[in-house]
Amino acid sequence: FFPGGARDWTVATWLAGVAGSVLTRLPGGDTLLGMRLYTGLLVSGMALFAYFFLKGKMPAFLAFWGEILAICLCWIPTTSLYNYLTFLLFLGGSVALYRGLIWRRRRLLLLAGALLGGSVLTRLPNITECLLILAVFYYGRLTQRSRKEIAGDAGCCVAGFLVVFLAGFGVICLQFGPGAYGQMLNSLMGYQASDATYSPLSM
Repeated sequence: FFPGGARDWTVATWLAGVAGSVLTRLPGGDTLLGMRLYTGLLVSGMALFAYFFLKGKMPAFLAFWGEILAICLCWIPTTSLYNYLTFLLFLGGSVALYRGLIWRRRRLLLLAGALLGGSVLTRLPNITECLLILAVFYYGRLTQRSRKEIAGDAGCCVAGFLVVFLAGFGVICLQFGPGAYGQMLNSLMGYQASDATYSPLSM
């Protein structure tokens, strides 16, 4: 028995549902085989993206075998999109943040925030990923940047996050009603009576 019902889970994992809906409209996406193929390509794409990013920062063979090991540890079915979309957005956000800081390109910092905003729309507890913004302050101190520059970099990350999250929040309100997000939050809090992993701290 789920206290909140299916709608609350749909709101809590809204972006994963949207991605799944798009995939079902692709050729063969309405079959289990087709969906496994498309979601499997998502995992392969993440591994390739991470490999090409890492191979310039460590021996290529270590990056390669690290990605092979990572794929071998993907025990959750690839069709669990709210998990794998979380991984994809966090990976993309981390790389964009790193590149944005190293190359001093605020557009990439904006992108990093946007990807993390999308991650929260994929699964609510992903809000903790936003702690990556601490890297902006840490890197700024390491490189002895001015407070104004650090604040500008952090502001870009926050702006990207807010644009994407608020856009998704707006669509959710239009689709399910203005109180849907608040109701979902209250519903998830109700789960902790039967499962402690749904307490605010655990999530």
